[in-house]
Amino acid sequence: MQVLDIMIYAAIAAFLAYRLWSVLGQREEGDDTSSRPNPFGPAEKPREEEQEKVLILENKGAAAPVVSALTSAGHAPTSLAGALDKIKETDTSFEEKKFLEGAKFAFQKIVTAFAAGDLEPVGWLLGPNVRDPFEQAIKVRKERGQTLENKIERIVAVDIVGARTEGSFAVVSVEFVTHQVNLLKDSEGRLLDGELHKAEEVRDTWTFRRDMGSSNPNWQLVETGA
Repeated sequence: MQVLDIMIYAAIAAFLAYRLWSVLGQREEGDDTSSRPNPFGPAEKPREEEQEKVLILENKGAAAPVVSALTSAGHAPTSLAGALDKIKETDTSFEEKKFLEGAKFAFQKIVTAFAAGDLEPVGWLLGPNVRDPFEQAIKVRKERGQTLENKIERIVAVDIVGARTEGSFAVVSVEFVTHQVNLLKDSEGRLLDGELHKAEEVRDTWTFRRDMGSSNPNWQLVETGA
């Protein structure tokens, strides 16, 4: 009889131990440290039921439209080449080489006319913002009885250094590097400025402008700078 009682008590003790382990041996809810995300690892994807709870706002976080960073010719729009591309798209007759030849011709004619004190032969090449100051300088020179002798001995370089569009207008800046002899003399022929038989290097930047919507192919000088 005692053996049977011992077996019954042992079974009861085993059952109670199992129940106690099932309650105290498990982690409390929310205390599962093994499920904590790694702050240095990749973000975990939300579970499917969590994804359904996310509210997607229209147009929020939408990617911006992709804009080409290059012109059709492969140049950055903000670069000089990109600005020239834009001029060519509007005026298909524009050619850099041909334009520079015309700019070189205009430079020689205008410098010669200014030194001679007569802008009439080159009036069609001058915008009002340039012609008015040129005429004023010629007037002052004549009032003082002075003369200006100019000789362009050599054109070293002619390069486009700037370009832009202003509505239908194309604006192109050109740098001229030349060797010139400039002699300013008084009414009696005495030398006031410059050196005889000695050319100096002169750097000028001239800006030309043309309405690309016009049938007139001529460019006008609208700004000068040294």
